[in-house]
Amino acid sequence: MFSFKISRPWVLIFGLTAFSIQPSIGRSIDVRHSDSLQWGPCVKVLEWGEPSSLVCAEFTVPLDWTNPSNGKKAVMYVVKLKAKSRNPLGTIFANPGGPGGSGLDFLSNASSEQLSDITGGNFDIVSWDPRGVGYTRPAINCFHAKGNQTANEVMQDFHINLLQNSLNARSNGPDQSDIDAFLGNSTTLGTYVKSIMRECMNKNQDNLKYVGTVSTVKDLVALADAIQGPNGPINYWGFSYGTVIGSYLLDLYQNRIGRVVLDGVVNSMTYSQKPPYQSYGGM
Repeated sequence: MFSFKISRPWVLIFGLTAFSIQPSIGRSIDVRHSDSLQWGPCVKVLEWGEPSSLVCAEFTVPLDWTNPSNGKKAVMYVVKLKAKSRNPLGTIFANPGGPGGSGLDFLSNASSEQLSDITGGNFDIVSWDPRGVGYTRPAINCFHAKGNQTANEVMQDFHINLLQNSLNARSNGPDQSDIDAFLGNSTTLGTYVKSIMRECMNKNQDNLKYVGTVSTVKDLVALADAIQGPNGPINYWGFSYGTVIGSYLLDLYQNRIGRVVLDGVVNSMTYSQKPPYQSYGGM
């Protein structure tokens, strides 16, 4: 585990195994603030503990943060794992990564008990389905179902088609013939992926431009304002791609930082400045 502190009141921890998180020194959180969300039962149940410990709500934000007055809205699906303590110290906002990870799946899973235990059960843990994910609206759909196909079956078809034109490595690793076969199929694979991209853009052209990391961070800050009150410090815990969200949060809202944990860090510089096929080596 590696951690460090700087002059501002936040901490980054890489390769996290265990930690204790406390409210920012000199920046108290008013946990008495009554948040404006209407919490109720979730569409999924908690896989451990008391089912009532997991509650959900919808939260409306501007669809276009560059023009919030145009009246277009997005509706976030928000999930909260309640603190075990009767006197919680505040809220930790969390994202599981992806991109495309569902906050509902994340906190309803049995592994979420570890999040609560690591923080001593002293914090509410709040996550959400980011734009284009899960139950957040407007939905982003890139694949056509055939007949009565479920979403999982549609994705299975996608992966089968992708793998048929990809590298099928043997257990001892690919040899030159594997690599030659992959390169020989690269044009076919590229054409297939491009066709999916075009279909996705055509199906979602009115909404796809509003899906991205900056919008996700602005949604997070608006959510924190609604739950904790405006302008307070934000505690955040991000995994994998969620560390990119955390990095953007640190950059865009330096005066709003409480405690931030970045676990399984993705290089946000390469992520933001290079196309994905060039950025993998820098992660």
